[in-house]
Amino acid sequence: MIVSLGMLEYHAHRRAQFLYPATGLIEVSTADGEWVIPPSCGVWIPEQVAHETRMLNVSTRSLYIEPAAAPRQGNRCEVLRVTPLLRQLLLEAVDVPLEYDLNGRDGSLMQLILHEVARAEPLPF
Repeated sequence: MIVSLGMLEYHAHRRAQFLYPATGLIEVSTADGEWVIPPSCGVWIPEQVAHETRMLNVSTRSLYIEPAAAPRQGNRCEVLRVTPLLRQLLLEAVDVPLEYDLNGRDGSLMQLILHEVARAEPLPF
């Protein structure tokens, strides 16, 4: 998704979200704080956490993860370092269909993304 300038009012998802700005900046606001996310990072948003996003010249990648499969625990947002491997995996995941073979290549790709998000270093933003 490419967004020149946009704002999504406060909302929440039933699934966790990992939001990554491949280009540009994203500002995320919650009741706990505000973060500006550059392309070297992503933001982990747990399920049911109300958040608002502002985007400027952004190309985003967003994963929505079922709560039972969430690789991170807690109910607060975290800014995570995106390694070169995780970045490439996220870019590749764009072509994965909504319904994919869990035991095939796409399933392996998504499992590896979950492992990389789980081990991603939280940053003190």
